[in-house]
Amino acid sequence: MAITNKSLRLLKRQSRRNLSDSDRSAANTSICRQILNSDAYREAKHIAAFKSFDGEVDLTEVIERCWQDNKTVYLPVILGLGKPLLFVPYQQQDVLIIAEYGIERPDHPKALWVESRTLDLVLTPLVAFTSNKHRMGMGAGYYDRSFAFKKSDANHKPTLLGVAYDCQRCEEITVEEWDVPLDSVVTETRFL
Repeated sequence: MAITNKSLRLLKRQSRRNLSDSDRSAANTSICRQILNSDAYREAKHIAAFKSFDGEVDLTEVIERCWQDNKTVYLPVILGLGKPLLFVPYQQQDVLIIAEYGIERPDHPKALWVESRTLDLVLTPLVAFTSNKHRMGMGAGYYDRSFAFKKSDANHKPTLLGVAYDCQRCEEITVEEWDVPLDSVVTETRFL
């Protein structure tokens, strides 16, 4: 019997939470270094990241390097079910608020928020992924909805780079017609 998406989501979330502190720290360092050494990072000026939540990869090293390299960092803003994400600029001096689903973001006015098409690189959180770059998120479809335009033009910016630990890889994910594949996936041991 095939595993359901709900069961797979629970299993992979638990897998990433079960990493030891030392394994997590080493993996985070490896993942961040691979991102920083990638062409996608070097060529990007506007980069969306995320603050680690529920055992996700910690991208602090990448975010701080973006600030040093004069790149603009953004964090996602959830507007509600059925709506695409917007992205709010994140600067070094910003104080973060706890927003929707307990996710941190700056409290800048809506006039500063940007749409997904304006980004160059999106470091994309995920729960599970396959070697052929399919992604399973938390289940609400925010990223798929926000980047649906890439289904008709996969070469259109931004580059979607899935960020995960090796333990989140799986052989197969049920792919729906609305799912947007990633351009690449980075883990502590590989860059697909």
